[in-house]
Amino acid sequence: MIDYFSIPPLRLVIFTILTGGFYEIYWFYKNWQAVKTADQSKIHPWARAVFAPFYCRSLFKKILESATSQGYQNSYSPTWLAIIYILVTVVGNALSRSESFDPTVGIVMFMVISLVCIPLVIVQKAINYHQGKVFGAEVKKGYSTTEVIIIILG
Repeated sequence: MIDYFSIPPLRLVIFTILTGGFYEIYWFYKNWQAVKTADQSKIHPWARAVFAPFYCRSLFKKILESATSQGYQNSYSPTWLAIIYILVTVVGNALSRSESFDPTVGIVMFMVISLVCIPLVIVQKAINYHQGKVFGAEVKKGYSTTEVIIIILG
């Protein structure tokens, strides 16, 4: 069984916004690392995290399969969530390259970063369900040293 990265969905949203999107890279890394450990595969979790738009669909699908095998009833489309994630990421990256000092661009960027959380939160709920069923694990409370460093750097 895969021991995914179980955190409260609100924490995922807050950390992603506070770090300007860097926490989502950490989130992808932790989940790919869990997959690598469970499958004994030769994948590189950091590469899959940094290049998340290329690998997000396969992770979303793997997580859904894990959760539904445990009776998860709230299905989602890994393909549509990946499309949303990729589109929002591309728009966010394009906006971040704007040379305008207009506050409107900053507000729009904040909204885009917030939107990237939607597919991640949907997947996180499946992770938390899976973790509860398989490991009886409660959602992680408290903060790791890595998370604190990420917030400070963000």
